[in-house]
Amino acid sequence: MSYPFGGHPTLREYIGWCNQQGCTTKSGVQKVDGIMVTFQILEAKSGRHVIISGISMTERLVPTAVAYYDRRLGLNSPFGKVGDGTEPPDC
Repeated sequence: MSYPFGGHPTLREYIGWCNQQGCTTKSGVQKVDGIMVTFQILEAKSGRHVIISGISMTERLVPTAVAYYDRRLGLNSPFGKVGDGTEPPDC
């Protein structure tokens, strides 16, 4: 996982790791302003959750996104992170 500097998981890899930690995943599609948008809802065992929309399962997550999702879920993933996750990522 050295693309380009290492530690950047795809959304699929991040969700897979979360599921191994006991999170559940729900997927869906919703029409927003005439455009179909896909979304994932990740929910931790604690009930904390994050909604991820408009990101392909094969897209690599930026380190600020990983920090934000980890904070929202109350997890500490092994993936590269930047920041404390208090700001939504600029994806």
